[in-house]
Amino acid sequence: LILRYGHQVETHYAFTADGYKLCLHRIPRPGAIPVMLVHGLMASSASWVQFGPSQGLAYILSQ
Repeated sequence: LILRYGHQVETHYAFTADGYKLCLHRIPRPGAIPVMLVHGLMASSASWVQFGPSQGLAYILSQ
């Protein structure tokens, strides 16, 4: 979905001490201060991008 709107995307994985694998998505912008968005329970990173660049918080913050 992110690529469809012309943005680059990176996928990273982090592992917790108790064995969980976390998938992290990043819209890179060189030189910008990183912002971490955390969705609620039973949601996903799609929460931040599903409404497109004009309304999706991840897109807005990446500008």
